[in-house]
Amino acid sequence: MSNIATVAPASPSSKPAPLAWDAFLHPAVAALATVLLLGLCTYLLVYLRVITNEQRPYTILYLVPVAVSAALLGVRGGVAASLAALALARIFLLNDQKHGADLLRSAPKLAEDIEFAALAVGTMSIAAVTGRLRETLGLLRASNGSLTETNTRLERANAQLVESERQRREFNRDVLLAVTGGKLRLAEPDEVQAEELVAGEPVLIQPLAQPQDASTFRRALQHVAYEHGMDGDCIADLCTSATEAATNAIKHGEGGSARVWVNPEGIAVEVRDQGKGIAPAHLARATLEAGYSTRISLGMGFHIMLQTADALTLCTSDRGTTVLLQVSSRPRATEQESLLARYASL
Repeated sequence: MSNIATVAPASPSSKPAPLAWDAFLHPAVAALATVLLLGLCTYLLVYLRVITNEQRPYTILYLVPVAVSAALLGVRGGVAASLAALALARIFLLNDQKHGADLLRSAPKLAEDIEFAALAVGTMSIAAVTGRLRETLGLLRASNGSLTETNTRLERANAQLVESERQRREFNRDVLLAVTGGKLRLAEPDEVQAEELVAGEPVLIQPLAQPQDASTFRRALQHVAYEHGMDGDCIADLCTSATEAATNAIKHGEGGSARVWVNPEGIAVEVRDQGKGIAPAHLARATLEAGYSTRISLGMGFHIMLQTADALTLCTSDRGTTVLLQVSSRPRATEQESLLARYASL
């Protein structure tokens, strides 16, 4: 006999060994347990919705029966639990869709509420800004009224100052005219027009910039006087007064110019400078007091001009000084000669 053992073929009626976890429960019992678990989860979901007022389901709880079925009931129980979970999840998804439709239906009202709230906030903001604007406009109006009142006061004060200055100049004019016996006249800038006193064009125009220009002007003026046939003493007076005016313009008036006109009665000389003029407070002393000066070496200028000229017109301002001298072609009669001539005619 052979020692090789023979293996008997498997019986057709033999069944495969059940899975480890399927040995505890029948599939029908597993499915029933899954349904019970799903029912318990559903109850928990409903309970949570009531407590929290939350319309959306807590779908995550449906994973609990699926996991329990897969662990305890085996593959078949897990599959059954999964199918049941998917069915109930679909139901709750439909509930979510209904909830979404409700939200869509309530969206216009929600938008209207938001628009109303935004309008209310905007209205409050506009009201606040308008209030601030009104307050600012009120302050601006008050400031404008104050500025207008201040401007009116300043205009009134300026008019008073101008009038006071005019009266003071008229007073100085009258005083100077009276003190000098009608020889010195204080004039405004538009009143000193040599062309209105003499006819024709000037016969001599001399710039006055350098010290030697005064000597040049004196020689040219002396030549014009000789040609005009002026008396020798009158020529000396003319040249003395005109040279003093030209020297003052060069030294103290920052330069200027001189013009000369000739007429049958005599010669007129106009000297203009570009200085700062004579202050009104010093005008009387500068023209009448011999040797008075507000600057070094102004000297005897105006005093000499009053002694040698027949008439002198003076205009001074912060734009410069103009002196118009007039000297007759024949000697002036003295007061004694005039008195004797008057008695001789009696």
